[in-house]
This record gives sequence, C-alpha cells and structure tokens, in this order.
Amino acid sequence: MTTLIHRLINDIAQQLRTCCYSDDAAYHEAWWILESITGKTKAWLLVQANYTLTDEQQKTLQEWVHARVTDQKPLQYLIGNVPFCGLNIQVEPPLLIPRPETEEWVSWLIERLKPLGNKSITLLDIGTGTGCIALALAAALPQATVVGVDINPQAIALAEVNKKNNALTNVVFSQSDLFAALAPGKTFDFIVSNPPYVTREEYNKLVPSVKQWEDVMALVGGDSGLVFYERIAQQAAVHLKEQKYNLPSVVVELGNDPYAVKTLFEKNGFREVQIYKDMQGVDRWLACYR
Repeated sequence: MTTLIHRLINDIAQQLRTCCYSDDAAYHEAWWILESITGKTKAWLLVQANYTLTDEQQKTLQEWVHARVTDQKPLQYLIGNVPFCGLNIQVEPPLLIPRPETEEWVSWLIERLKPLGNKSITLLDIGTGTGCIALALAAALPQATVVGVDINPQAIALAEVNKKNNALTNVVFSQSDLFAALAPGKTFDFIVSNPPYVTREEYNKLVPSVKQWEDVMALVGGDSGLVFYERIAQQAAVHLKEQKYNLPSVVVELGNDPYAVKTLFEKNGFREVQIYKDMQGVDRWLACYR
C-alpha cells in the first residue's frame, strides 16, 4: 500500500534524479530533506505514514528542491549543517563541506590518540575550514590543546561559531597561511591536515554542485595537486616536538597521487610513511613519523 509519505518521497526523488548520480542517491537526499524539514526521523515518518506537511514546510520543500535541481546547490548548504564525529557542524558556501571520508580518518586517528587522553598534548590542524577536524579532536581529547589555522577569514569565523555551538574550550582558531602566522618556535605533538589536493585538470571535471559552490582555494593544490603537501612536508619538522608516543606525527588526507605524497614526506626525513585505505578501498590518508 502506497502511503502519503512514500508518495512524497518518490516525488522528491524523481525531481532530484537530474542532479544526483544515482537513484539511490536521489532517494537518500529525498529522505534527508524530509527529515530536516519536519524535524522527524525516517523511522518516525514511516510509522506516521499519512503525515502531511504544513504550508510552511511545503514551501521550504519546494524552495530546497528548486535550489538543488536548478542551481545545483549542495544539500548540506540548504540544510545548513552536517554531522561529523558526533558533532553538529554548521556549513555555509563557499567553505568546504565536511566529507564522510574525512570523518573516517579522523575517527581512526582519535582511536589511536585516546590512550593519551589524560596528557596535555598539542595538535595543529592546517586548513581547518569549518573547524570540523580540530573540533572533533578537541571533543575526543579534552585534555589536549588544538590549534586550527586557515588562510580564509570566513573559515575562521565559521570555525568559531562551530566551537561555540559545540561548547568546546580547548581549541583555538587563527588566520594563517599554513605555519606562517604561528609564534616563532611554536611546536606541536601532532599535525593533521585535509589540504587542497585537486589538480587543475581534475577541477575542470568536477560536478557542478562542487565546482559552482565550493571554494576553489580549498580544493585545488596547483597543477599537480601536490603544492600544499610539499609545503607541509618541508615545514612540518620544525613545528613538531620530539615524538614520545610511537604514534604518527603527521596525518594528511590524500588525493589521487598518494605515492607522490609519500615520496615528498620521505624526502623530508619522515620515516614509516604509511598509506591507509578507506572503507571504499581508496587510498585516503597518509600517516608518518618524524
């Protein structure tokens, strides 16, 4: 028996097919939209199968679907927030939207750092964007001090909003071009980064929802996609404390040339440089020692 909710979901998904890469994605977004607009879970909506939208909810639905289909606006920007490692992260264009693959390696790192939870360790997040990585680390490691830097003042402002919204006090955000604005001699136990790593050629092939909405500066790492990896590899050592914990000193998210990134860090004196795959089998992050 087709219910009002099922008919509504089918109608939304049908409209979203033109901007989603698969039918499954269209239905996933349709449910995400409906849950966000109603403030109800999918399970609740299925039980209340004949639930109908208010006039205001119907208006919001029409506006969101139009913006998603006609303007190719990412759904995360329409909703205004995304979950990340148990936190609620506010997002706004053109700042980079936190991705599940980033959440995966951050969760991996948190599990390895948890045994240090009662120690006053320090961490640096380069290119913090919305602050999602820095905030996730700060939440998981309450005795740690986390510093998030970004060249974009809009990013720092939004990271501060997310810091306040998630009631975290052990993280500091600062505008900086990588290490440039750090105090002389400032060092950290760990450095992490999700740097711009898309090549210019790859950027030209990106889907409109990314290319037209998200900041090119947060995506493109020069012609090769390696510009920021090279800068981090060259400068990180002087900003790292002597490693005492037998844990990776630097962890970075990877693009499409992971072994070139590995070579860059090895050439700059890092040992045991390891590449890890995500749940999709993609080389997703690199971890290396001093």
